[in-house]
Amino acid sequence: MVIQRNWYQKTLLRTHNGEDCQGRTTFTTFPNYVELFAGAKSSEVKDAIDNLPEGYALLLSPTEESNAFIFKNAEETQTSFTYTLDNGRSLRIFARNTKPVEVQWMMFKLDNAAGLTLENIKFVGQQAAGDFVQIQGGGITGEYKFINLEVEKYKNFFYDNKTATAMTANLLQVKNCFFHDAISGGCLMDVRKLLTISKVEVLQNTFANMTTVANFVRFDYNTKATVENMLIENNSFYNVKTTGKGITYIRSNAAGDKAFKCDINNNIFEGLGKDIYYSQDAKTDGLAFSNNYYKNADGLTTAFALGQTAYDPSPNAYTGTSAFKNPSKNDFTISNSTLVNAGVGNTDFVVKE
Repeated sequence: MVIQRNWYQKTLLRTHNGEDCQGRTTFTTFPNYVELFAGAKSSEVKDAIDNLPEGYALLLSPTEESNAFIFKNAEETQTSFTYTLDNGRSLRIFARNTKPVEVQWMMFKLDNAAGLTLENIKFVGQQAAGDFVQIQGGGITGEYKFINLEVEKYKNFFYDNKTATAMTANLLQVKNCFFHDAISGGCLMDVRKLLTISKVEVLQNTFANMTTVANFVRFDYNTKATVENMLIENNSFYNVKTTGKGITYIRSNAAGDKAFKCDINNNIFEGLGKDIYYSQDAKTDGLAFSNNYYKNADGLTTAFALGQTAYDPSPNAYTGTSAFKNPSKNDFTISNSTLVNAGVGNTDFVVKE
């Protein structure tokens, strides 16, 4: 049972009904939510999610002493926290602060899930071989949104662990996030043969210092399932070097002949070496490039002999120093005036201290 608490009562868990608020130019509705405070144990987090009323979200709030959520077990030692979302449920976890709350050692498993939204959270200390979001045999439906996150040291961010039955998700959106220092062998997104995602949107993100990922995006391309439409727009890539087939690897089987469309617009690529867009069955005509800028990223701008590879036929090169203010300190604010004026890259990047 969820009990509504007085706002001023010092407690770990509070429940609030949403209310309509008028902004300067628009109307918006704050969701119904259950509030959880920093210092919660993993069992308390699980109970809060398990007992969310229909239509409620989980709001993570800092205390006066801490902005960090460090999950602990009954013995008060730090442990990983994995939550399984199943039985056709959807889940939203968010923080309303300008500075994202910090969460340690948290991962999600989706098994017949109907949606997941994570907003304004900094995830740190992921396990060495951990998948941040892992799709289980039951598959997924609905929408999956990851907005204003910082994620470090994951293996795969969004990984389909062999969906058992054919299922379709409407949307995978990754927006205004900062991904860095990924673990060897993983991908940002790895989708298997029985899962279709109707639309993938990768918008206004910064990807940095991911030098040993297998592929950035990898998915199957066949008559049963695929990613149907992908938009990669206004992102900043810095020192992203894959060990596999390329930045986008379209993996095929003998049945492969399903339409796929990917628009790659207004991005900055810096220091990507020889990474390329690669299709196992040489179907690269669905890739369309527009107004992208490159520095030390020849593999994305140089034609290759193999029909399986794709490149930007009209690349915009920029000269001089780095496009970013201070990459060595994870400050990827765009400082190159040419790029700022062109409106490319993640212009919404905020240094998260």
